[in-house]
Amino acid sequence: MWYAIRLMDIASNLFTAAFLILVAASAAVTGSMILLALLDRITRKKKPEPSVASLMEEEAEEEDEFYVDSPPHANRI
Repeated sequence: MWYAIRLMDIASNLFTAAFLILVAASAAVTGSMILLALLDRITRKKKPEPSVASLMEEEAEEEDEFYVDSPPHANRI
């Protein structure tokens, strides 16, 4: 009878230890994700704002690309 109680104590202690290890690992992962996100935000370089002329050129290029290609069903009989 004493061996059954001892076995249950050992199993309980193992489950408790495994749970605490998983809690510590998840806390470390979450903390590192937050820390890396903050470091990324701090060290991120700001992109220069595009000028109005370059935006108009990009829009014109997109329109040209749109009208150059024919729809895929245009060549079907």
